[in-house]
Amino acid sequence: MGDHVSIQFRVVPLYSELIRFHNNIAVARNVDFCTHDIIHRVLNRLPENDYKLKEHIGCIEIMDNVFIGANSVILYGTKIGPNVIVASGSVVTKDCMPVRYMQAARREKSEASMIMLKGEQPEKKTM
Repeated sequence: MGDHVSIQFRVVPLYSELIRFHNNIAVARNVDFCTHDIIHRVLNRLPENDYKLKEHIGCIEIMDNVFIGANSVILYGTKIGPNVIVASGSVVTKDCMPVRYMQAARREKSEASMIMLKGEQPEKKTM
């Protein structure tokens, strides 16, 4: 665990040792760090299944200067940051590059927010 890390966990994730936090990180409420899946439990019980699946487990790494918004899901095998803002309600399924605004909602808002992160003024749209 790095310096200046704020996490509002209510429940400690399973395999929490697979999550690495660097420095200057804020994690809002209700963020799910999913270090594994459990689909093998269902599929391995099917009578027509002749082979056994293994549980998929992976690490999550949160680099420096990251904010993760409320109600987001961070899946195993991902790396976030540095300098990344993950918007509320996002599902992170792959690595997030530096200075990105990850959002599950509209693209226009994402682009405007990206400009604001860089300190530029957004363009005004004309009708």
